[in-house]
Order: sequence, then C-alpha cells, then structure tokens
Amino acid sequence: MDEILYHPNLISAIEEYDKLGVTVPCVTGFNVLGDKELNPDLDIIKQYSKAIRAKPFDKRILFRCDFDMTYSFGCHPKGHGFEHIKQTYLYKSSDEFPLALLHYKHIGERFYEAGEKNTQLGPGSHYLNIQSGALKKITEDQGIQLFDENYNIRFKSFPRCTKDKGLHAEQAKSALAKTEVDFLRDLAVKLEREKAKYKDERIKLLELALRFRPDGEFIKNRLKKYLKRPS
Repeated sequence: MDEILYHPNLISAIEEYDKLGVTVPCVTGFNVLGDKELNPDLDIIKQYSKAIRAKPFDKRILFRCDFDMTYSFGCHPKGHGFEHIKQTYLYKSSDEFPLALLHYKHIGERFYEAGEKNTQLGPGSHYLNIQSGALKKITEDQGIQLFDENYNIRFKSFPRCTKDKGLHAEQAKSALAKTEVDFLRDLAVKLEREKAKYKDERIKLLELALRFRPDGEFIKNRLKKYLKRPS
C-alpha cells in the first residue's frame, strides 16, 4: 500500500464534512518524491517533503459508509464508475476542508521495485515502459515543498483539485478547441451533399465531434439520421 489519505487533523475534517452532509469529499493527489530509502522506524510524513501534483490520484477514497459507492478501475477520477458516483442518490461532494492523497511510489528504489511486481501481477502494464526508458522515476529535485512548518499541505502552491470534472472531462476540454469541433461537425454536413459516397466518413466525423461535445444536440440528431439512413 503506497497511498495515504492525509490531513493534519483528519478526524476533525471528517466530522466537519459529516455536519455538511458531504458523502464523498474531494481528494487532491500528489506524487511524493524522495531519493533516500524509507526508514520504517520513522514517521513517513516527516521523511519526505517534496512532491508534484498528480491529478490521476484525485481518488475518492473517503466516503460515508451508507453511500452506495462505485469505482472505476484503480479508483481513478475517470470512467463509468466515476461518472456513476455523481449520479448516485445522496451524492454530495466538497473540498472545503482539503484532503490529500499522498502517493509514495517515487521514493528510494521503490518505483523500480514496485514497477517490476506490478507487471508480473497484471495491473500496471504501463510499468513495462521502465525498461525502454519511456517511464522514469521522478527525482526529488523536480518537486516543490509539500508541507508548511505545521505539516499542513501547501495546496495553493499546486494546481487545484479536478473535483467533479475528473480526468476525461479536463482532457476533452483541452484536446480540441470549440472552433475545431465546429469544423468536424460542419465538414460532416458538407459531405452529406455527396450522398452515400462518404457515409462512413460522415459518421466518423460526427462521432469524433460528439466525443468532445457530448451535449451537442445538433450533432447527436445528425448522427442518428446518418445511422438510420440506408447506404
């Protein structure tokens, strides 16, 4: 286990969220960095002070026991499980009392040791990229100070939590600009003039446009029309 839910006064934070009726608090993820090996006789929090922001670790690992929780694989903030959480009865989230998930993979030699085990066990196939050099340990000098003098997380020094947007929503937003989605949509409509000649291409263009604009009613209606129309 290399992930720790952290707050300097965790029980108090949980009690405050309970008073607010929050069932699934937001969590902000960090990759903790350290070149030295872990000393099991010392408090791990006080052994490493540098970190980088890690949005895939904005995991909802804390929730009320009476909430019907659902996860995507790995508990990462993406996928059907993550989207289902937000539609579940009694779902309420907040980051009023910020919580951190501290991921201790990039400390000492643990990154390479854990990577080898993960590829043998199944999940974690991305660690195969260690052998090719495409995936490397993040060193301590690449991080910034994680804690203040009272061991509070310096949240303001890092990018904000993804909250309910998660990873996919953020990636989709940045992957294509509004004008580029418009171009895909309009090109599909222009190809309609060629009758059945470019049917597959029209459908593919609209599917791409819909991926980046899932609420686009015109795109959805046009796609339905193309799918129903015989070749």
